[in-house]
Amino acid sequence: MMRVLAIDTSTLLAGVALLCGTGETVETVAAVEAPRPGSHAMHLIDLIDRVMTKSGWDKNRLDAFVVVHGPGAFTGIRIALGTAQGLALASNRPCVGVNTLEAMAEASGKCPRERVPALGAGRGQLYVARYDADSSPPAERAAPGLQTAELFWQAPPGYVLWGPGAEPPAELNPDSGRQAGGQLAPAAGRIALLRGIPTTPDQAVSPLYIRTSDAEAKHRS
Repeated sequence: MMRVLAIDTSTLLAGVALLCGTGETVETVAAVEAPRPGSHAMHLIDLIDRVMTKSGWDKNRLDAFVVVHGPGAFTGIRIALGTAQGLALASNRPCVGVNTLEAMAEASGKCPRERVPALGAGRGQLYVARYDADSSPPAERAAPGLQTAELFWQAPPGYVLWGPGAEPPAELNPDSGRQAGGQLAPAAGRIALLRGIPTTPDQAVSPLYIRTSDAEAKHRS
């Protein structure tokens, strides 16, 4: 049995989960989620302590760490990556990244058609990807990318699962999609466990930003 700690701060909600898995069987042992009242950095360690207490697990018995590495809020992604990789380095355990959109698809479960998670990217754009209708973990059909919100909602390319900042227009056909469901940290942990986690901490996880942040774009200009 492998025990993992999964972390997500890619949106305004911070989530932490503990999962255990053997083969195709994965169980969420404990999970906590809280809105970000200020900065994820101020509250993430507290959430980790809360979920460890809730489970009764010892941090030293964790086998791996999973982090939602984007796309999403640039600062939140950096905080989650820094925390997860710091814990992994300190314990000499592997750290695995799962992208936000596939975690949204996993958390939402089976859908009538191909799942199309959408997340607000600002500047009138959305982060979108496409996955099959029902696999767990989701099977990717189109990789994460950017799309103009106006054009996207004119012709959704599947069953849309919208997240923060990607709310649809009022006239959207109800059969076109629904709000993405579930917590992302447990979903990311399930994906990582079902796909298989490396036994050695050989590879660092890079952020999936898709585009530069507003601050970086301003600095370059």
